[in-house]
Amino acid sequence: VPVDNDADGLSNDEETEIYGTDLNDADSDNDGISDGIEVSAGTDPNDIADPGFALVDTDGDGIVDGLELALGLKPNNRDENGDRILDGYAFSRTGST
Repeated sequence: VPVDNDADGLSNDEETEIYGTDLNDADSDNDGISDGIEVSAGTDPNDIADPGFALVDTDGDGIVDGLELALGLKPNNRDENGDRILDGYAFSRTGST
């Protein structure tokens, strides 16, 4: 099992040998999105100026993709639980979808 000091989803070897991220900091660029999520989304985990998906709301539900990923939601699904209420509206009212 690969070692992952900061529990960001990237092994220590991946952080040091491939991505150049800090193996002891889950969010190397301090943009609020973990290095592992950024790598999965194809954004630069070392560049806070690379907002990538962080400022985009792909599904138009009122929650930016970066927050959806951080919450474990799918950025291309407007209604995660199928209750016919947009996730952004539900989240703003209750803190969950």
